[in-house]
Amino acid sequence: GPLMRDLLAHAGITGETALVVALDKYESEIPTTDFKKFPVIAAIELDGRKLTVRDKGPAWIVYPRSDVQELDDAIYETRSVWQIVDIAVK
Repeated sequence: GPLMRDLLAHAGITGETALVVALDKYESEIPTTDFKKFPVIAAIELDGRKLTVRDKGPAWIVYPRSDVQELDDAIYETRSVWQIVDIAVK
C-alpha cells in the first residue's frame, strides 16, 4: 500500500494528529510525525489481492515493526488500526 505521508501530501492534508476509526468503532489517534519518521503504510492489498473485511480490510495502518526495533512497543500496536472506515486529520 501507499505510504501514509505520501497519501496526506498528495491530498494536501496537514495536521498534527490522524484520528483513525475502524469498522467496530475502535479509534486511535496517531501523531502525523509517525508518518514522517517511519514508513507507515495504508495496506489495501495482500499478495496482490485487495484486503477484505475478513482479512483486516478495506485498509490497515501498518508500521514496519519487524524492521525498526523502536516500534516494538505496545503503543504502535494500538496505532495499527485495521478495517479502517474513516481517517480525520486535525
